[in-house]
Amino acid sequence: MIAHSGCRQQSAPATTLCPVWLYLFLLCMVMALPAMAAGLPYDEHANARVDLDDAMRAARHSGKNMLVVYGANWCADCLRLDSRIHDNNGLLGDKRYVIVKVDVGRFDKNIDLAQMHGNPISKGIPGAAVVSPDGQTLYSGPLINLLEPYQSAKRLLRYTGGTLGILLAAAIVLVLLRRARLEGRTEKQNPHPGYKGTT
Repeated sequence: MIAHSGCRQQSAPATTLCPVWLYLFLLCMVMALPAMAAGLPYDEHANARVDLDDAMRAARHSGKNMLVVYGANWCADCLRLDSRIHDNNGLLGDKRYVIVKVDVGRFDKNIDLAQMHGNPISKGIPGAAVVSPDGQTLYSGPLINLLEPYQSAKRLLRYTGGTLGILLAAAIVLVLLRRARLEGRTEKQNPHPGYKGTT
């Protein structure tokens, strides 16, 4: 599992760079290099509202849920987790969802769309919303909560194998999905108190 705290907007930039900040900046740049070489996942010039409408039409046509991922190209967690969306043997990828990615810039773009889906970026990015074909938001919260159950199940199957492993993996997936749904409901009811979104 990945320890995830999310990327957050800082309140005011530091006037001097200390060696720790410089080290963190260089580390983020090195981690982002593979994603830069493959092309950036968040189109900064896209019309996100049009993209969401197109994805909703595709979801209605296919009967799949829509996975809306809110993030930005400057966020190392967003870039790293983007590759994991498509790297789960279809468990969270295109086989199960119509996926649309929405760029939030530095928390100054498409905030109204995020709020329409329960504000999944209230604790940082990447955030995700799962929307049914009829437009109902089924989940709103951190993207990592959607990825954890599948990764835990894959590890358990690899180490135990057989019928027992399959049953244990299914039980873990159910427990983690239930936890993710409960956290999503809590986040909708109690949005992050320090966050004041801009539109």
